[in-house]
Amino acid sequence: MGRLGWVEPFCKLAYRRLHQISNSKVFHIAEQVAAGLSALKPDCRGKHATRPHRCSEESLSSVKEHIRSFPTESSHYSRACNMNRQYLSSELTTEKMYKLYQDWCSQKNVKAVCADLDGWSHICIFRWMPGTLQAQLD
Repeated sequence: MGRLGWVEPFCKLAYRRLHQISNSKVFHIAEQVAAGLSALKPDCRGKHATRPHRCSEESLSSVKEHIRSFPTESSHYSRACNMNRQYLSSELTTEKMYKLYQDWCSQKNVKAVCADLDGWSHICIFRWMPGTLQAQLD
């Protein structure tokens, strides 16, 4: 409804391009307005709690504990900008870390979080320690 109580026509294509939204989003907005909602419902995609392969916080904390056990060193490149930034040794690869993690889990009788190297790499590099990647070599 417009300001005076009647429906004001608009160009759907211009509206979509102006707000950079898809045709289905305009459809969902129109559907919610027609239902009489005073405010649009938020998008709930990806918000459900049914994640069968999700790692528990306890499992992730064991991975963090294991990674913290590795010695760190500071890079001579970053000392001027950030003296607190730490890197793992350049001799330590993700594959070595994963093998050491498997051994560590068997010694501590802890269930390993990841069944393969790809899952381990994802947890280590992208999820938990993006600032502790290996320093660049000369």
